[in-house]
Amino acid sequence: IVKLLQEEISFLNLLFTRHSKAPNSWFHRKWILRKLMQYHNTTTASSSLTTESLSSSSWLFQMIRQEIKICTNVAERFPKNYYAWTHRIFVVDELVLGARP
Repeated sequence: IVKLLQEEISFLNLLFTRHSKAPNSWFHRKWILRKLMQYHNTTTASSSLTTESLSSSSWLFQMIRQEIKICTNVAERFPKNYYAWTHRIFVVDELVLGARP
């Protein structure tokens, strides 16, 4: 299921190159990220400090970096893009701050 969600994120990345102000796309992206975070949290909770949990943390860090990069790219092209800026706030609030132990 993770692979499918990641492919959906890639599709949205492509969509944002042409339609970056589509609110449903941003809301769908948030839904996908929440699902990925749920998966990450259940995987991390069920494993102790192993190579698997360390690679899971690296995966989370990469996902956060990718989301910030997407928001930055869209906001640079369209500085008044409300959805890109609110998504960036979502990433910081839920993914960065919510990922803390």
